[in-house]
Amino acid sequence: MTLGSGGSSVVVPRNFRLLEELERGEKGIGDGTVSYGMDDGDDLYMRSWTGTIIGPHNSVHEGRIYQLKLFCDKDYPDKPPSVRFHSRINMTCVNHETGVVESKKFPLLANWQREYTMENILTQLKKEMAAPHNRKLVQPPEGTYFYLVLAYAYPAFECFKAVENNGVEVPELKFWCQYWVIVALLTVLERIGDIFISWLPMYGEMKLALFIYLWYPKMKGAGYVYETYLRPYVSKHEMDIDWGLLELRERAWNLAIFHLQIGSQLVSAKIPQFIQFATSQSARIKQPISQNGENQHSYETPHSPPRPSSPSTPSQLVKRNKTEREQPPITLFGTPTSQHAQAPKSGSTTNGLEEKLGVEHHLRSAWLKLRRFNISN
Repeated sequence: MTLGSGGSSVVVPRNFRLLEELERGEKGIGDGTVSYGMDDGDDLYMRSWTGTIIGPHNSVHEGRIYQLKLFCDKDYPDKPPSVRFHSRINMTCVNHETGVVESKKFPLLANWQREYTMENILTQLKKEMAAPHNRKLVQPPEGTYFYLVLAYAYPAFECFKAVENNGVEVPELKFWCQYWVIVALLTVLERIGDIFISWLPMYGEMKLALFIYLWYPKMKGAGYVYETYLRPYVSKHEMDIDWGLLELRERAWNLAIFHLQIGSQLVSAKIPQFIQFATSQSARIKQPISQNGENQHSYETPHSPPRPSSPSTPSQLVKRNKTEREQPPITLFGTPTSQHAQAPKSGSTTNGLEEKLGVEHHLRSAWLKLRRFNISN
């Protein structure tokens, strides 16, 4: 980074530049999927840094958390830092054995400029994960290394020390402890060796034959392998193995704490967004329900009167009789009388209707006389 105007320029010293990057990393970068910080706060030269990348969406890296180590030598930022993946990853620009990001295959390091920062490196690596040539590559299972060491190697080594230091006198117990130590060691080697030799014909059958040889009572190969090969080697390097396992256990604990911190940061950032999303969705659901209720209320029409209930009180009977009296009388032919008949539509049919009504009137009077006569008789 240079400062100045005109033809003069001032080069920012290395430590000032790193302090700026440290402040930038502590404030947070973007959406939080990329972050970095110092490994050791007491390091005056600020050389060792730790970076974290959360895998991009719509790729095999989605949901994975990758940890990196960045080493800024004394010539930084004139020269790029060395970058190494601490987590196992399969990328075209990363060495599969060491996890080192190869400069020749990573354009940002190959064309390094003084203005570039560690943030640029991590951001560009995340973009490389989402690139077409990396987004679908098969990735190694997460936590395999720690799983093998903590689940098999460490218990097997403790079992070895228990057998050797306590002097197990029961032959059967000692044999099966030896067998367990060998099986644990073979399991660790198998997970690594299967990648290279699993293509051999009858590979599974050979492994089965080896395990049977180890425990078969007439052979008891576990005792022979233990006493001839395993015991002399482990006894010679016992102190180194102890220190290595203790260091690995501490690293695993630090990594677990680191992942918990990352998880807590993600949760604290996502919970407000989730609450806001839930409230907006509930508001959207309530709005159509209220609109439907208003529409149903507006669609109700007054021209569908309720069915009249049967009269049960004297007042209701009186009202009913009145309404029946007000109804127009019905003739023998099922038509209303002349008082309630509808008006003719044209003048040409007036005379015909009058004649018809007169005939109906005479017929009705004759029918009433006949009814009275039958009642009197």
